[in-house]
Amino acid sequence: MKILVTVLAAGAIVVIALYALVLLWFRIVGWWLWRQRPAPPLGGGLNSLDVKAWLAAGARLMEDPAAEVTCPNCGGGQLVIHDSQPLPGDPPRFERLIMCTRCTVTERFLFYPASTKNNERRDS
Repeated sequence: MKILVTVLAAGAIVVIALYALVLLWFRIVGWWLWRQRPAPPLGGGLNSLDVKAWLAAGARLMEDPAAEVTCPNCGGGQLVIHDSQPLPGDPPRFERLIMCTRCTVTERFLFYPASTKNNERRDS
């Protein structure tokens, strides 16, 4: 009986050690694979033409918030805006969310007053 308990205990220790080695192996290999992934594209997957189109739409809506601007993403919907004012203690800026009525893609623009210096524009 003692031999059976000893063999079972040794077997359990071996299984636990192998399990720990497998977990460590997957951790190392997973980290290595994660490091080998390609860098994400700039602009969250948008190409430079999409970025220019969204910036142009944002500039148009900055000039005239009531303007009817078509969506640069789908080309069929109209863009609607929602402005949020800063909370007390936040930097002097406001955030404009621009959303398409058709494809529901949403873009976020931050606008700063003209008197804000460049070193104060960083979000904390």
